Amino acid sequence: MNASLVSTDSHNQLRITDLAEVLQLLRRHGYSAVHYYDLGLYLGLSSTTLDAIREDERKVESCLRECLKAWLQKADNVQKNGGPTIYSLVSALRELGENGVADGIDGETKLIKEMILQTIQGEALLIQVKEAVCIDYQMLKAFAEILCKVSATAEIGCAIQKEYREVYHSDDSIKANDANGLKIYLPMNITSQFQSMRLKMGQTFFKVGSIMMSNPQSLRLDNIKYVLGTYDKILRPQLAHRQDIHSILQLVSDSCQLDDISVLEFFVNEFNIEEAKPVIKEYKEAVEELKKIKLTQCLNTSIQLSYPSPLECEIITILVDKDANESTLNDVHRLSLAVFENSSPHVKLNVVRKSNSFTITCSFPLILFEELITAALNNIDVLKENKVKRLTIGYCTVYEVKDTSTATTTEIDEYTSSLSTSSGLMKQLMLSLSVQLINSTEEVNTLNKKNKAIKKEAESIKKEAESSKEEAKLLKKETKLLKETLKTKKGMLSSSFAESERLQKLAAETKQSLQEKVTEREEENEKLKEKNKLLEEKLALFQSEKENEIQSVKAQGKLVETDKEKEQLDKETNDLDIKHEQCTGKEVEKTGADKEEQRKEIDTIMAENEKLQTDLAIERENAEKIVAEKEELRKNYDAYKKIMMDKFEKLQADFVNKRLETEENEETIQITKLKLTRVPTLHDDWRESHALPVEVLMTSFASHHKSNDHWYSPCFYSHQEGYKLCLRVRANGESEGSGTHLSIHIHLMRGDHDETLKWPVRGKVKLELLNRKRDEDHFAGEIEFNDDSNLEATGRVVNGIQISSGTAAFVGQGGATFIPQDLLFQDYMKDDSIRIRITSVELSGQGNSIPISVATSGPFFEFRVNKFSTLQKSNGSYVSDRPLYTQKEKQGYRFVFMVYPNGVGANKGKNVSIFAHLTKGENDDQLKFPFRGEFTLQAVNCRADQDHAEKVIRINEFTDPKEMYGGRVAWYNVTGRALNGYGFPEFLRHEQLKYNEKNNTQYLDDNDSMLFRVTNVRVMSV
Repeated sequence: MNASLVSTDSHNQLRITDLAEVLQLLRRHGYSAVHYYDLGLYLGLSSTTLDAIREDERKVESCLRECLKAWLQKADNVQKNGGPTIYSLVSALRELGENGVADGIDGETKLIKEMILQTIQGEALLIQVKEAVCIDYQMLKAFAEILCKVSATAEIGCAIQKEYREVYHSDDSIKANDANGLKIYLPMNITSQFQSMRLKMGQTFFKVGSIMMSNPQSLRLDNIKYVLGTYDKILRPQLAHRQDIHSILQLVSDSCQLDDISVLEFFVNEFNIEEAKPVIKEYKEAVEELKKIKLTQCLNTSIQLSYPSPLECEIITILVDKDANESTLNDVHRLSLAVFENSSPHVKLNVVRKSNSFTITCSFPLILFEELITAALNNIDVLKENKVKRLTIGYCTVYEVKDTSTATTTEIDEYTSSLSTSSGLMKQLMLSLSVQLINSTEEVNTLNKKNKAIKKEAESIKKEAESSKEEAKLLKKETKLLKETLKTKKGMLSSSFAESERLQKLAAETKQSLQEKVTEREEENEKLKEKNKLLEEKLALFQSEKENEIQSVKAQGKLVETDKEKEQLDKETNDLDIKHEQCTGKEVEKTGADKEEQRKEIDTIMAENEKLQTDLAIERENAEKIVAEKEELRKNYDAYKKIMMDKFEKLQADFVNKRLETEENEETIQITKLKLTRVPTLHDDWRESHALPVEVLMTSFASHHKSNDHWYSPCFYSHQEGYKLCLRVRANGESEGSGTHLSIHIHLMRGDHDETLKWPVRGKVKLELLNRKRDEDHFAGEIEFNDDSNLEATGRVVNGIQISSGTAAFVGQGGATFIPQDLLFQDYMKDDSIRIRITSVELSGQGNSIPISVATSGPFFEFRVNKFSTLQKSNGSYVSDRPLYTQKEKQGYRFVFMVYPNGVGANKGKNVSIFAHLTKGENDDQLKFPFRGEFTLQAVNCRADQDHAEKVIRINEFTDPKEMYGGRVAWYNVTGRALNGYGFPEFLRHEQLKYNEKNNTQYLDDNDSMLFRVTNVRVMSV
């Protein structure tokens, strides 16, 4: 070994230039490159890196070289595993089970370390080198290599290496590793036959693979991978990358021994591939022929198989009274393994032939002495059966035949049993105890180092605790400051409350004064009405009087006409009789005076009439002015009233917002600020019906968008004593709207008036997604219940999903693409919330009212989970104690249900999870696979025969495209059920298990048990 590989620090890291030295070190101590993949994993390399190496390189030696190269370059997690050091290499070999290789490297490292550390000169150094070489002769080769590295001693090192090769022939022998760990050294001419056999094995796997690819009865690739992964879990990550039968069988051949191809033979026999059976038989015959190689073929060669340690205390000698020609290589295997049992990986074997017997000489580490003694004594019958004459372990003779000629005597006379008085035994025990004492001293030193490390960790933990105390003090100060701030805000809030009360009083006083003014105006208006009435009466009276006067005037007009005629006659009379002029003139003057007087009276009456008309017009104008003033007062009153109401609503909104801010500071809970609106906003405490429109507010939208959980709104009714409904929203969409749209569905609920209503439901529900920025251009849509709707979405609800408002139908009606998300985030989001308004609901029933006895169906299958809380605390699971058959009388498909009281995956600690697993059934040969169908599953409400938590498990081409849940369970499945089941990880939340007074539900009864029920089974694959 190169001195650069060793340091006083066991964690000194190697470099890429040490690759050749590391490869020589592994070969020198007999490491086989077959398990390079597992070695790389223990050294810290990832499966991705190792898979890439395996694809690029075909030979295992090349793969080992590339693996060590990546390790020395500190790839993947090598640094976390201690880095590329001799110490980490030895640790990885021990984890791999290569303890013999690890011990050899560890011992060689210790020898070189002692040679480097100790500055010993002259004769003392020579003594230590002799002792090391006596312990293990291969140390001489390591010592020679070290001398060659130094220019001053290079000539000596080369001379030692030359003599070493001449004596031990180390380059002309190869080590063969037995599957059970026994190491046998064979010459090159024998090992070539093993190499030929390895090629024949590869040819066999290739032929069988070609036959399987052309055979229609062969298994599918997924099934072959599953079987091999169950057989050897180490193969699972490598199987995932194999895409054809040849690559899978190549992986199998890497893990098979020359004389064991049982995995390949299993597939050929199981599927009755007749063409491949002769290939398997031919190979097995070749293996048997190789096994029958006579032991003498190895003994007659000039090359010794191995060389025992020169120390007598580490030598085992077995003298066998048997001709070597009668024993095969298998006999040596069986005898050695039987005698040494579990110690065989640490024992090296050498066979020497004599005339009519042969001797097996082994070397072993001294520390295994007691274990080997015990193993030999427990196998005396094996020694006798194989004609062993003497067995010596170190200085102690464990077993010896006194006289073979008297073999017919009793067994007590044949064998010695004087171990307890043997001086060799005592000497050997003393040596073994000395070695153990040295090892215990090293363990004590190791424990002391660990103790120091623990003390350092304790000190660091103490420092962390002190820093935590300081942080706690800072947190206390911050808490105090927060309390003071909260107190100040409380004072400000109380002052704002006082101001709000003052403004409320002022508004009340203003309202009262306005009402008084209105009352006064109304009284004045009544007085004006009375005045107007009086004026109208006067006007009517005046008009009647005027009409009477006009009649009288008309009558007088007739008199005037008579006077005119008379005057004409007088004139004629005057013409005729001039003589009588004086008498007639006096009469005419008298008549003219009367006429003037009458005219004056008529003019006076006409002037009074005009005056009355003028006064009437003035009074009418005054009345109209009073009516206009009254109308203006009303308008002013309405405007003032509107202003005061707006001020009042604003004050009330400010009051609510300030109260919300206070609760947010005190409870440290983020509450979305609500904007007051005249349309009522529903919440879960409102159970009575409200006149539409109503609104629902969905808060924490970003969180719902990230998890895409189902969000159920508070309930509402279609009309007075109508259908009960709720909204279901998926923030990130579902089905065709997944990731692009907001999805909204309407779900019917179990209501208080369902007995009197008709079913199924038909009609429309109109919605608006409110524009929160402009309070206009709201996004409108409608959801229709029609003949194409799912019956589960339109029928009467008795059992279903449990939400805060009650029991909702499992299936809803709606749109998966209600609104695009880019439009939603642009205008309709505010304070991480959206507001949805239900503007109208027009629903009616098309059939008859359905009583609850008809709406529910009886149980098809039931099972109960007992000790529910215990399983919940331990994260346990429950499998239904009896199977469910999809048809009665144990006919059809066979299922079991698995319940996880504490949930699985992300739902652990939050929900009850339940899954249906298809199992192997008696009727599978008559059934069609994959299974397609559905189960209606309930968690029974123990408070009432309704409101059971109900969901439907559907196994179809959409939920099971890869046939993971409905595929037929293979015959070799030891559990009898499918590995993957389909169901609901979030079947029922934990807070819903206990008694809910508002909804009258309880699913975990007082005896800590939970009843599940299957009410309906529908099979669609038959």
